[in-house]
Amino acid sequence: MFIAKASNSPKLPAKRLRQRILRHHSGLALITAASMSGFCFLLSSNDPITKWSMGTAYVSLVLLATTLITGPIYMLRGLPLSPSTGFRRDVGIWSALVGLAHVIFGLQVHLRGKMWQYFFYPAHPGEPLHLRHDLFGVANYTGLLAAIILFLLLLSSNDLILRLLKAKRWKNLQRLNYGLFVLVIIHSFAYHVETRPILLVCLFGLSVGTAVTCQLMGIWIVSRRNVT
Repeated sequence: MFIAKASNSPKLPAKRLRQRILRHHSGLALITAASMSGFCFLLSSNDPITKWSMGTAYVSLVLLATTLITGPIYMLRGLPLSPSTGFRRDVGIWSALVGLAHVIFGLQVHLRGKMWQYFFYPAHPGEPLHLRHDLFGVANYTGLLAAIILFLLLLSSNDLILRLLKAKRWKNLQRLNYGLFVLVIIHSFAYHVETRPILLVCLFGLSVGTAVTCQLMGIWIVSRRNVT
């Protein structure tokens, strides 16, 4: 989730916002809608909530991976990296929106009517609740923590927060994106990613592998620059 630098002119931010909507958000909206439609068509489940849950999960993952790929690509092309880039920031916004939608749909897939059992073991009336510590619980707690980070990143994706926090603190907050990516990987494996359809497993592997490779490449470029 990255935003453009603040400007002293009130007209420039408005113009930049219109350009972002036309160049980035309209395209991202179409891509998201088309991807979701594709998932709903391809997935074999008869439950529409399950389809929307799976679709939002993988679309959000791809968008999140894209935010991690963009920086190293800028570096490879020799382009300057400001505290934020418009494209990366807008992709992050859509990743957060779709990811939070996944939380809403995902909590409706299992245990309908007993949402608390995602996080606590079933108990008889009068008995104390106990936190889940099985694989199902790990999946749900990592998902919950990832949702909180997504919400914080989404809230910070605006000029006001950048001005309030200043570039360095704002950038430190945005680095939660790396922890978010790790949580998403754990969440996916805890939900038995290996039992998913092969197409989804390949999409997961491609997204994660590309993002990790690009990040390692970015680290290598920075280390080379520091040496020279």
